[in-house]
Amino acid sequence: MRRARRKCEPLLTPCWQGDKQGFWSKRKGDQTDRKTVNQFKQSVYILEEDVEELKWCHELYHKYNPLIPFGKLLCGILSSLLSLMWIIHVCIFVLPDDPISPFLNEYFVWFDGW
Repeated sequence: MRRARRKCEPLLTPCWQGDKQGFWSKRKGDQTDRKTVNQFKQSVYILEEDVEELKWCHELYHKYNPLIPFGKLLCGILSSLLSLMWIIHVCIFVLPDDPISPFLNEYFVWFDGW
């Protein structure tokens, strides 16, 4: 019987009797609660932004073609090579008085007769 009474005693005491915290400890508890709530609000805000981005990305998913970036990369590489060859041609064939090498001129002459 004593065991049961000891176990049930905290449940039977009113909450105002069982709460013997001081003013500062309650205030500190309120501050930690406020901090936790603010962290929760920040997390919810970040998740809401992520959901909006996800919806926007999901709408564009059906319009997206994964080969387009690779095609743009290939075009960029080819145009870079063409520009580099043109700069080399100007340095080798056009700038010196005696052309060092016909470089691209041979290709252009061959391409003309093609």
